[in-house]
Amino acid sequence: MAKDLVKVMWTEDALEERQTSQKCPLYLLVLDDAFASGVFTVLPHKYLGRPGNHIGDEIYHVVSGTLWVFFPDFNTIKRVEAGQTLYMPARTTHAPLNDTDEDTVVLTCSAPINPDADIHYSMDLAEIIQFMSENKGQRDEEPRVFSVDGLLSKGGSSKSPSEERFVMGKTMTAGAFFIPPKQEFSEAVERDTPTIWYAMKGELTIEEGGGGTKVVPQGKAAYVAPGASVKVRNDGSEELLVYYASSVK
Repeated sequence: MAKDLVKVMWTEDALEERQTSQKCPLYLLVLDDAFASGVFTVLPHKYLGRPGNHIGDEIYHVVSGTLWVFFPDFNTIKRVEAGQTLYMPARTTHAPLNDTDEDTVVLTCSAPINPDADIHYSMDLAEIIQFMSENKGQRDEEPRVFSVDGLLSKGGSSKSPSEERFVMGKTMTAGAFFIPPKQEFSEAVERDTPTIWYAMKGELTIEEGGGGTKVVPQGKAAYVAPGASVKVRNDGSEELLVYYASSVK
């Protein structure tokens, strides 16, 4: 049986559900040695769990709510609103938290993954604070926050498909593309690295090289595996805006 190279997924399709020490749910969508993606919810007035310090770049896309991320390396906090993307270079210690009364939902992608990723969720709040105080260091590149607002307004005025890459890190890249109603990108794309596409607005149609078609509703994601030859289009009557994250070969 041929391997399915394009999969539409969200939390209900997760490979595994985990819970952090702060009782926050994490759903693993993709997990292998080279690439990982998942969805986590930071509960109101909670940290996600133990601070992370990954061997590769990590990228957060806030699906709903507001996320704060503390970076002890830089003694700073970044605020990330719904629809915005946060890029964290490899080895940047970070602690996500939610200081609002509503849940914050985040799509996360990283590459490559930590071999000891399972211990990431084991600390209680006192241990989190101690870890951050003891693990301050120096990093050459600060985390950055990106927004798709400019792409949406630019695409809407031009009425033609457009793309903007926010991040080109050492191990991860991320950006977004816009497609007006009843249009498509002109050429098929052959993926040579793992990729996540998340439909922020509208419905994404993915035409596979073998003749199949997958539809990604608004608020869901598609995993496109290496080796997939795909073409993307907007069959709907409203504008399509898609966030993407991919590992760098």
